[in-house]
Amino acid sequence: TSQEAIKAYFEFLFYTLKGEGSLDKKKILHDIENNLLHFKSIAEKFHIIEDYNYTVYVPLSNGEKLVSELKRSGQSRKLLRQLGKYSVGVSPYYFRTLLEYGAIERISENAAILCDVSLYNHKMGLSFDVDGGKAHIT
Repeated sequence: TSQEAIKAYFEFLFYTLKGEGSLDKKKILHDIENNLLHFKSIAEKFHIIEDYNYTVYVPLSNGEKLVSELKRSGQSRKLLRQLGKYSVGVSPYYFRTLLEYGAIERISENAAILCDVSLYNHKMGLSFDVDGGKAHIT
């Protein structure tokens, strides 16, 4: 728990495992270092949390009843609002991956229902099995 151990852990994680290039994929620091301080373009590139524009509904707890209603009656504004508590935002990449593995059932262009509820953990969130191991999504 020492400061040195914490620093060593994050240096190993970011610089060794992921590679230094993964820290600035959008080249924001490069622009700043080269005095290209176009604040509008930097603001457009930088997001603390990336935009996840795909939704996966998790049929657990009351979500199971709501998902059944969705399948039976179709989408309504009220129902989708209620399902919001039982949804997970995922990136397009993870959405396609979950589709390929048959882990979700698509209900619209950017929404699906989780078929394999074993992939959801209340503490860890949504995961999917890749090459025999669990990979954390959200």
